[in-house]
Amino acid sequence: MSFIKKLVTGEKLDKTPIWLMRQAGRYLPEYQEIKSKSKSFLEMCYTPELASEITMQPIRRFDFDAAIIFSDILVIPHSLGMDLNFIEKTGPVLSKLSLDSMKDIDRLNADGFEKKLKPVYEAIKTVKQALNEKKDLIGFVGAPWTLFAYMIEGAGSKNFERANIALIERKKESKVLIEKLVDVISKHLINQIEAGATSVQIFDSWAGELSPYKYQEVIIEPTKRIVENVRSRYKDVPIIGFPRGSGFRYKDYVEQVGIDVLSVDQELPMNWIKENLSNKAVIQGNLDPMILLEGEKEISCHVKNIIKTFEKGRFIFNLGRGVSQKTPIKNVEYLVKTVREEM
Repeated sequence: MSFIKKLVTGEKLDKTPIWLMRQAGRYLPEYQEIKSKSKSFLEMCYTPELASEITMQPIRRFDFDAAIIFSDILVIPHSLGMDLNFIEKTGPVLSKLSLDSMKDIDRLNADGFEKKLKPVYEAIKTVKQALNEKKDLIGFVGAPWTLFAYMIEGAGSKNFERANIALIERKKESKVLIEKLVDVISKHLINQIEAGATSVQIFDSWAGELSPYKYQEVIIEPTKRIVENVRSRYKDVPIIGFPRGSGFRYKDYVEQVGIDVLSVDQELPMNWIKENLSNKAVIQGNLDPMILLEGEKEISCHVKNIIKTFEKGRFIFNLGRGVSQKTPIKNVEYLVKTVREEM
């Protein structure tokens, strides 16, 4: 049984498990070597041999307790027919969706998305064969709001104003698009589980940029339907939710969505997390990634504080967001060592 499932079922572990968001990527020289030989980021995502190798790199180097498949949340809009490019020093750029009429949504073809994403499932199968059976293999998706925001804006944004306005001015079209995303996201999660993922995570990276009065309608309700869809097929596979930047709405999210593990960002006070959230789900988080750019003294202090707060609880050590490209490898090694020595 995977460690996440053990925690979900209430089993006590003899050590604090640890994995990091973006643990595979730009801060690793072995990743940079593959990147230098690849045509694009998408080529790495859609080539099973490369995606599986990149997924395994941090497992070999740091012996994390979980691997998360190397992919991207934007493969879903890409698989629906939207143009997607990853530009150096800029990030992902999508062709914008206008929502001026239903025709704009109708052009998103969901019929062939599974064929387009087959390389992701093949990579999961490869990693599953290579991974120690005691380690979790995590599949993931972007949540409906976060994908909606990217699709409307065409890229990252300060406050996703255009996406928030679309929810108001194009209510009917927005609802249809979100429903389409709920369906495709659910199928993508189920396909990853069928390929060998032992747990799955739903990333709502821009939850904190949604107008608060829309939170129930656009984040909680669609995500709850996704969880229900996955559970109708795989009721025992742990589901991790990460509505980053939700603040005190994390409480509404964990109470209503039905996830098993709640990943929390570094903005939430740890004592508040313990008092309001830890009795409702396994907690995952929430070290500030910038701490990993500090020295051993700072890392040790923060690690000990986090583990002391959640001592003897259902807890997975992780970051409040992904690993920074500037992170020294020696600091990640020290982090893993410190976490494991604390138990």
